[in-house]
Amino acid sequence: MIYQQAISFVSGLIVARVIGASEYGIFSLARSIQQVVGLFSRLGLDVGLQRFMGEAGNHPGKRVARLAMIGRFRLVALGLSLLPIALLALGLGAQIEEHLYRYDQFSAVLLVTFIAIPFLSDIAVLGGVYRGTFNPAPAVLAEYIILPSIRLLAILVLFALGFRLWAVVVGSSLAALAASLFLAVKFHRYQSSFPSHGEPIADAGRVGATLRYSAVIACAMSVTLLTRSVDSFLLGYYTSAAEVGQYALVQMMLILVGLFGAALGQTLGAQIAERFAAEDHAGIERLLERNVRLIALVSCPLFAVFFFWGTDLVLVFGPSYQLPSAVVRWLAAGALLLTLTACAGFALSMTGRHALELKILILGLAASLLLCAALIPGLGQLGAAVAVFFSLTLANLVRLYVVWRNLNVFHLRWGHLRTFVLSLALSFPLSFTAGGDGHERILRAAGGAFAYLLIYAATVWWLMERDERESIRQIFAKRFNRT
Repeated sequence: MIYQQAISFVSGLIVARVIGASEYGIFSLARSIQQVVGLFSRLGLDVGLQRFMGEAGNHPGKRVARLAMIGRFRLVALGLSLLPIALLALGLGAQIEEHLYRYDQFSAVLLVTFIAIPFLSDIAVLGGVYRGTFNPAPAVLAEYIILPSIRLLAILVLFALGFRLWAVVVGSSLAALAASLFLAVKFHRYQSSFPSHGEPIADAGRVGATLRYSAVIACAMSVTLLTRSVDSFLLGYYTSAAEVGQYALVQMMLILVGLFGAALGQTLGAQIAERFAAEDHAGIERLLERNVRLIALVSCPLFAVFFFWGTDLVLVFGPSYQLPSAVVRWLAAGALLLTLTACAGFALSMTGRHALELKILILGLAASLLLCAALIPGLGQLGAAVAVFFSLTLANLVRLYVVWRNLNVFHLRWGHLRTFVLSLALSFPLSFTAGGDGHERILRAAGGAFAYLLIYAATVWWLMERDERESIRQIFAKRFNRT
């Protein structure tokens, strides 16, 4: 997974540098629409099939019978995936370009981007099957190695041939096709490796039940994805493609703020579920507190880098990415807030209170829609960034309150605030290195940020308790061993 995150990040940086803000905005908007539609097309089967296959256990007859039914699920996903492509080809794409996103060639870009949906859906469906049979290696290889590697290679080849935007669009769809074919062939061989155990056990009733369960999962996932995308969708309607591209690039770079939190949270849900089963609510609180404390140590300094030097560092991708510093700062604040509070969602979803979590997610989506609709028409990028921050604030304050009321758990401490203050206090004196013109501006920002991170790392390492140092060593050791 580290490889996939790293190569996807590098790909994004290369693409942004080569094609410029306007074309990057067109592609990022088309990709955001594709991701939302693709989530609906696979109907949550990437999660639902894990349970479907997992329920068969090691019973040979049940496993063979359920593997034989996977074709039905794949056909459902295929049908749902082809529908939006057909609609775009029959004129919906032209209507979107004429009335919503009035960018040159946007309908064609959207159509070619959507061609990847059937392949990505099949990868997700088969990935659910492999994970449900406790054999995730083929799916991991297809999703996290083959797909991003071929995408980067195809894009670089097409760049060398002189293409720009179309290199990214076509290269992404070709990579999805290649990864899908690889996984389909692997699955056919895997399915054929199981000998027949007489008459398969009748299990057809589980198909409908799995589809219904998966649909609920898809709804929850779609709410989360829409909440993250609504600012870009409305920004694309009210502003230029260049402004969408600038905004999207900053969002992509801010993934760094939450990367350590995502790594640390890989097993957090299971640990919370284990403590909840033991009725150890105090243990849940300690676990969440420690998780936030470690995340804050890494995420707060990265926030400070974007807060003070982000506007200048973005210019490394070209002058077309110049945008107001206030936009970067509000987006960075939202990224930090989400990173420090998102783990509380596990305290609900892993303790049987997933319905409450879904309601909170819907509240966040509604707040984001209302605030974006109110602020973006007049303020553009700044309105989008402010709307995201306050909708995240509302949803996470409600989440913290619900966790406290239902579990008597409140894991935020004054020590977390001290880490935040320390990161700002150490960075502020060096923030005056920002300024200048052209390359000098970028170099001064990079030098100031690098010097700050060295000073921060030395200071925090010196202030850390011994067990905290050991925890960080173990986390990074595990992550690099997996790669």
